Amino acid sequence: MKKIAFIIITLFNVITLAAQSVPKVPCTGCAGYGGMSTMAGFIPCMMCGGTGYMTDPNYLNQQAYER
Repeated sequence: MKKIAFIIITLFNVITLAAQSVPKVPCTGCAGYGGMSTMAGFIPCMMCGGTGYMTDPNYLNQQAYER
């Protein structure tokens, strides 16, 4: 069980570090705010997951073209 947990944590760290090297731009859905405030509370943006930034579409298009 410890080996499985170690493998899962290691893969998660590798994926997280790889995702950080991708260029980010302000989200077009929420204009970089991460969501919107309503009377019920804060609702996170679905496009960026509430972070306010999303992957640069030009970068994704270039990666798809190169492959």
